[in-house]
Amino acid sequence: MPTGTLQVIAVEGRHLKDRDLVGENDTYVEIYLDK
Repeated sequence: MPTGTLQVIAVEGRHLKDRDLVGENDTYVEIYLDK
């Protein structure tokens, strides 16, 4: 598999569930890649 750089830009999040008891949600992005 060639090496390189993958650039991902998360533009918007919708219908996020409030998972934190205190403060705001910690944002994250899940990315799945196939070979």
